[in-house]
Amino acid sequence: MGRERERDSRLESVRARRARTPDLERRSSGIVGGCVDGAIGPVQACHAALNGFGFGLENYNAAGEYQATDDGLPVDATGTISGTDANGPFNGGVALSAALAGSRVVHECATQELLRYALGRAPVDAERPTVIRLTSDFTASGGDIRALLTDIIASPTFRQRVVEDD
Repeated sequence: MGRERERDSRLESVRARRARTPDLERRSSGIVGGCVDGAIGPVQACHAALNGFGFGLENYNAAGEYQATDDGLPVDATGTISGTDANGPFNGGVALSAALAGSRVVHECATQELLRYALGRAPVDAERPTVIRLTSDFTASGGDIRALLTDIIASPTFRQRVVEDD
């Protein structure tokens, strides 16, 4: 009997944590001055935005090992992406990855961040056409990271620094 109560208590804790994580649509439309509906601070608002995606990775422990149960309870790795170009439900990290892999927004973000890393600085406005071309090619390649990295190092942006006029 004690073991069932402990299991029920843990299950209720997981349900309560999920209930405290508002849906992404409400978060994205209700952010006012860094707070969701003015009720919580910017750190909590950021965590609230990320937690929904994090649920998709619940099947992995701190060491990255796959687990079907956590403390004897089945892992619920379901979630929903909303407010993006990759809207829809997912169940687990593989499905989350597949949904994000088809996102134009994710392709553009990955391109910009890899270019930023390669350049050691953020791309300047004059380099925007290069970012657009790299993103387009990356998307057309089906998200081939090796092709993107090759395109970055072959680009004039990587080989020659552009100086903006003030």
